[in-house]
Amino acid sequence: MEQVPETVLVAVPYQVFLNHRGPDVKKTLASLIYNRLTRCHGLRVFLDEKEIHTGDALSPAIIGAIQSASVHVTIFSGRYAESNWCLDELCLILRSRHERNTKIIPVFSDVEPSDLRHIESGRYADAFEKHQHKRGVATEVLQKWKTALNDASHISGLPFKTNGSDYGDIVEKIVDTVLQDVYKREAIEVAKYPVGLDQAVEDFQKEIPQYGHSNATMIVGIAGMVGAGKSTLAKHIYNLRRPDFSRSSICEVREKGLRSSQHKLLRDLLGNYNPHHIDSISQGKRILRDNLPRLPPVFVVLDDVDNLDHIESLLDVDAVASGSLILITSRDKDVLRRSSAKALVYDVKALHQNHARELFCRHAFSQSKPSHEELDDLIEKFLKICGGLPLSLKVLGGLLSGRCEKEYWERQLEKLSTTLPIQITESFKVSYEALDAEEKEVFLDIGCFLVGEEKELAVRVLEGLHENSRIGDHLESLRQKCLVNFEYDVQLEDDLPRIGEAAYLLFAQMSLKNDDVNKRKYPKIGYNYIRLTIMMHDQVRELARHIAREEFRRSPTLNPLRLISSNDLNILRRPQETYRSGESGPGPGPRKVGIEA
Repeated sequence: MEQVPETVLVAVPYQVFLNHRGPDVKKTLASLIYNRLTRCHGLRVFLDEKEIHTGDALSPAIIGAIQSASVHVTIFSGRYAESNWCLDELCLILRSRHERNTKIIPVFSDVEPSDLRHIESGRYADAFEKHQHKRGVATEVLQKWKTALNDASHISGLPFKTNGSDYGDIVEKIVDTVLQDVYKREAIEVAKYPVGLDQAVEDFQKEIPQYGHSNATMIVGIAGMVGAGKSTLAKHIYNLRRPDFSRSSICEVREKGLRSSQHKLLRDLLGNYNPHHIDSISQGKRILRDNLPRLPPVFVVLDDVDNLDHIESLLDVDAVASGSLILITSRDKDVLRRSSAKALVYDVKALHQNHARELFCRHAFSQSKPSHEELDDLIEKFLKICGGLPLSLKVLGGLLSGRCEKEYWERQLEKLSTTLPIQITESFKVSYEALDAEEKEVFLDIGCFLVGEEKELAVRVLEGLHENSRIGDHLESLRQKCLVNFEYDVQLEDDLPRIGEAAYLLFAQMSLKNDDVNKRKYPKIGYNYIRLTIMMHDQVRELARHIAREEFRRSPTLNPLRLISSNDLNILRRPQETYRSGESGPGPGPRKVGIEA
C-alpha cells in the first residue's frame, strides 16, 4: 500500500463512502444504496464510478472521500479480497475509525464474518494466494490487509444473501443505520447549557398550533431582540425535526453571508451538487429557484436575517414542496411578515424565572444551584437586571465564574449600574447600527427619558424635538425591530373587588388588543382608565444611555435632554394622568396591571 498523505482536500466533503468491489455489487446493492441516500435523502455519497471525473487522479480522489466521510459502508462480497483497491480502502477506513471515530457498517454479502478472520481456510484464501504468488505483493502489505479484514469481522454488521433475499429490506436497513448516524453526528450545537429549551419548544407549539400538525408548507418567523434565544430555539427545533425530512439545511445568514449561504443550501438540498460552479449571488438565486420546486418537502432554517433581500436571494418560500417547514429568525418582525403571505410570526419569550436562575448558576458556579447561600440575594438582583435574557445570563454568570466573594459580586453589581460588559454592548449595537439616522435619534431619546411614558405623550415630545411628523412610523419600526414594545396599563381603584378587576382586565384585552394605538380613546369606568406606555428592556435602555453619553462627550451640542431624568417630564403630563379626579396633588396612586400590546 502506498504512503497515504495525512489529509487530502476535496471540493465537496462527503458524508458517506461506499467501499465495494464493482463487478460484484456496483450495479445492484451499491447503486441501490447510493440512489436512496442521494435522491431520497440528499446525502453526499461517494461511489467511485459516479464521483471520479475525467482528469481526477484515482488515489487522491478516493483518499479524500474516505477522509471526509463520517460513515463508511463496506460491502464484503465473494470476490472482494481480489481487489487491491478494496483492501487499501479498508485500511484507510479503519484508520479513520481509530483517529476520527467514524462509523463502519459492514455488509456481509454471501460471506460470513469468519471468512474475514480465517483467510487461509475461508472464502478469501484463493485471492490472497494470487496476491502473494502471482502479483508479488509484499509480505507486510498482505499482513496489513489480513489485519484489516480481521478487525472488520468483529464489527457488528448486516448479513445478506443474493439468492432468496429481498434487496429492498437490506437497503432499508442500511439507509436507516446511515441516517441515524449522520443526523446524530451532524446535530447542530445548540448551547453549552441547554436550560429551558423544552419549555421554549412547548411555548412555541402553543402559539403556533399548526406546527407538527399540518401537511401544508409552514413558514414561521422567530422574532426577538438580540440575545433573546431566537437562534438557540431554531437550532433546537432543527435537531428535533430534521429526521422527519429527507432534505434539510440551516444557514447562518448574517454571519456567513449570502454567497456562502447559497452554497450551503445547494450542497445540503441537492446532494452532490458542486456549489463552486456559482459565479454570483444572482446566479445562485436562479439555480435555487429552478431546483427547489423539484425537490421533496424540505426543512430549512435561515438564521439571523437582516432584510427581505436575504430571504429572496436564498429561498422562494412559496415555491417549495407542500409539507416543507421554513424557519426564519430575525430581529425585525416586519421582514418576517413580508417574507410570505403565509408566514406566521412567533415572539420569543423571556426565560421562566426558574430556568433563568438555573442558567445563571450554570455559568457562575458550573452547577444548577448556588454554591454559597450568602449570594442568594445578589443572585436575585442579577436576575432582575438580566430580565430573562439568555445572553445576559450567560455573560454576567460567566463574569462571576470562579469568584464567590460577596464583596466582588457587590462591586460587579454596582458597576452594572453605569456600564454593561462589552460582549453585551457589542451584541446590542448590531441592532442599533441597522437603524436609519432618524430611527437612531428616536431610539436614543426613548432610552434616555421616555421609557415608561404614555405613548401619546412620547409622540408629542419627540415631534417637538425633531420637528418630524413621522414619529409614529419610527416608533412602529422600532417595535418591529424588537427594540421597544408597547404595554397597556389598566388603572384600577384600590377598593375595586378582585372579580371586578378580572372582568375589567378581560374587557381591556378584548376591546383594545386590535385597536389603533395612535387613535386611542381611553375607556373609563369611574376613575378607571387604560393608557398605552412605551417600554424597553433594561439592557437595551442602558445601551441607549451609553451611546448618548459617548455622543455627548464627543459633541456637547447634541440633545442635552438625554441627560435628564424622566421624572422631569411630569410638567408635560395631562392633569388627569398625574392626579386622580378630585385631588389637588399626587395621591396614593392607582393599582396597575400590565397588558402587552
